[in-house]
Order: sequence, then C-alpha cells, then structure tokens
Amino acid sequence: MEALTKHADSVHVSGKRQISNSMDDDSLDFNVSAAAKAQNAGKLDDALACWWRVKEAFPGDPRGYSGCGAVLRQLQRLDEAEAILTEGILRFPNDEKAAAMRAWVAHSRGDWEEANRRWTNLRRSHPDCFDGYFGGGAVLKALRCFDDADALYRSTFSRFPASPGLLADFAAVAQARGDPLEASRRWISLHTLFPNRLDGLLREAKALREAGLYSEAETVAANAVQRTNFTSLRATSAPLKHSMNLDVSLTRRM
Repeated sequence: MEALTKHADSVHVSGKRQISNSMDDDSLDFNVSAAAKAQNAGKLDDALACWWRVKEAFPGDPRGYSGCGAVLRQLQRLDEAEAILTEGILRFPNDEKAAAMRAWVAHSRGDWEEANRRWTNLRRSHPDCFDGYFGGGAVLKALRCFDDADALYRSTFSRFPASPGLLADFAAVAQARGDPLEASRRWISLHTLFPNRLDGLLREAKALREAGLYSEAETVAANAVQRTNFTSLRATSAPLKHSMNLDVSLTRRM
C-alpha cells in the first residue's frame, strides 16, 4: 500500500488546483471532495488514492473505508474490497455505507447466498437503507425465490419513492417467473411513471409477444417509435431491439 499512499499524496497536490481555495487543503471536506470528484469522473485510480488518504489521514471517519471499498469493487478488486470493508465495519459497526458496500461485493462475486444474508442483515440493522431492498430483491430473483422477491419489492414501494431501476427489477421478476402478462403490466407501470424510459415500452412489447399477443406487441412497439426521435432511436436502440429478439415486422419499423 506504500505506492497507493504516494499516489494519494500526488493526487492531493494536483487536486488543490481543482477544488475551491476557500476550503482548507488538509481538511476532511477537501479530501472527501477530491475523492468524490475523481470517482464521479471515472478516474478510479485517483479516486482510490484519494479515499485511501481520507482513511489514513482521518481514521475517525468511516467514509475512507466505504469509499475505498466502493472503488475497489468498481475495479473488480473484490478481495481487497472485502478486506477493507470488513476492517471498516469492525472499526465502525454501525456504518451503513460499509455494510451496504460489503453486500454489493458478495453480489458482484455472484455469491447469492452470502449476498442474501448480508442484504437481510442490512435491512435489519438499517431499515431505511434503500440498497438493502434494491439489492435484496435482485439477489432473491437470482436465487429464483420469486415470491420472496415480489414481497420484498412490494414492501419497498411502501417505503421509498418509485424509481426506474426498482420498477424494472420488479417487472423482471415476473419475466423470470415465466408470467409475461404480469410482466407486461409491470412494464406499463414503468413507462407510465417514467415515459422517457424507452426500455419499458420495448420490454412490454417483448412480454406481450411472449404471451402470444402479437397485435398488442406491435402496437406498443409502434408507440415507442412515435414517442422517440428517429435519429436517437436509430443511434441508441438498435442493440436493445436486437437483444430483445422482437418480431421482425417490429424491428423493421424501427
């Protein structure tokens, strides 16, 4: 980790030119801002170095651990992410972010049983943490525990505002269960609440097609064409159409 510490010092110096001079260069806020800015820009090596500096320079703040763990997960360095998040949880047992990120690490490994255990524990210890429900529902779907996944998603809707990702995952449960009619109803909810989500319309068309409702599927697909600028549709939707294996007559219209 010595190389990481040197990199952190280098990024810290260059970051002084990019973050407001009104902020103390050695303050916690400055270092957290530098880390978040690098991470949001996709500069993951710099972000990791910045979060490492937070961890080393401010050992009483849990964000250094959760930040390092998050970036290490993005870099697919899952063993290192697991180690630093475990260390963080031992130091800060009530830290929600580290617990959530540790569950995501198991999720990224595809260790569904362990991920499910961690998501369940997160919901018990932090019942207001959205990730516990979002990740928990996804892992229950992966485990093919469809009734449990549905129940968890329904409870989530009563706790948190609807989000496109949540509605899409809820619809995907019905699709994975082999209930295309119910899936189509759920996709309708997605594109009704979020009309700019083209994938909701196209996946509704796919579900209707799987249910044998070809005319209805074609109507929905045609609606997608009408509601989307042709240029952007051609540029961004071709891979999605192909992956959904829509009826040839529908794809020709696109």
